[in-house]
Amino acid sequence: MNQELKDAIIKNIQIHKNDFQLVNNTKDCFSQYIYDAHGEYLIGGEKVAQFINEFIKLYTNENI
Repeated sequence: MNQELKDAIIKNIQIHKNDFQLVNNTKDCFSQYIYDAHGEYLIGGEKVAQFINEFIKLYTNENI
């Protein structure tokens, strides 16, 4: 996963940190990097989803 994608995910989470269902909304926003048209993980898509989960957990101090 490249640095620009990580930066975009972090910026999005910072802007929407108080939104309801932050994890789901963030994954929806970046779904083109996670899933193909059939809903299967793209190559590296699982790492993007995992990064989102782990960063939100770190950033919000909440278990998800």
